[in-house]
Amino acid sequence: MGGMTPTVQAASVPAANQLVSPAALGRRRRREESGFTLAEVLVTVVIMGIAVVVLLQGLLNGISESALHRQDAVVDATLRDYAEVIKSSVLTSCPQPPGTGSTFTAASPAPSGYTASLGSVPPGYSGSTTAQITGPCPNSTQQLTLEASSNDGASKGLLSIVIAVP
Repeated sequence: MGGMTPTVQAASVPAANQLVSPAALGRRRRREESGFTLAEVLVTVVIMGIAVVVLLQGLLNGISESALHRQDAVVDATLRDYAEVIKSSVLTSCPQPPGTGSTFTAASPAPSGYTASLGSVPPGYSGSTTAQITGPCPNSTQQLTLEASSNDGASKGLLSIVIAVP
C-alpha cells in the first residue's frame, strides 16, 4: 500500500478552549425551549370560550323553537280532529231531510296539556273545554268556530267550519 495515510477531517466543533458567547447560548436555548406564551394561551382560551357559548346558545334556541313548533302541530291536529268528529256526528245523527228538530252530539277529547272548545257559541249550541258539542241539526249551513290551545298558552289556534246536512 504505498505509504498513504488516511486523513480525518474534524467537524467545526468549538474546541474546549473556545468560549461560546452568552448570546449564542441564549439563541440555542430559545430554539430548544420553544412554546407558547401566557398571552397566546389566554387569547386562545377566550376565543374558544366565546365559540362554545355561541354554539350552546344556537342549540338552546333550536330546542325551544322545536318545542313551540311541536305545540303548534298538536293544536292544529286537535282542531282538525274536533272538526272531523263534528262532521261525522252531523252525518250520522241528523236525519234526511233536515229540519226535523233533531240534535247531534260530538265529543273529541283534547290531548293531555291542551284544551279544545267551541269558540263563539251560536244559539241552540253548547260546548265545553272537553271538546264536546251538542246542537240542533242545521236546516241550512251553520258556521262554527273551534278553539284549541296549550295549557301554558304558548300555542293557540282557531278553525272555522261550516256544517250542513247534505
